[in-house]
Amino acid sequence: MAKKIAVVPTVKPRLLGVESAAEYLSTTTWAMRKLAWSKTVPHIKLGTRILFDIQDLDTFIARAKNGEKYGTSCNAAGIPR
Repeated sequence: MAKKIAVVPTVKPRLLGVESAAEYLSTTTWAMRKLAWSKTVPHIKLGTRILFDIQDLDTFIARAKNGEKYGTSCNAAGIPR
């Protein structure tokens, strides 16, 4: 009798740490920290960890491709004006 293998779906994380976010944007961890500190890319702090939402990183990329600076059409919380 064939043995059934349980398939566990993988969950893609929505929040990325500094290292993963840097890899996602093909940059360094220090560049990601500077983007967070300057509030160029929205982030959250969980204890001492800085976490980035993938959707915010995608928005940052789209705006950069259009020649916009991220913060020009959003407030500090990343909400469009």
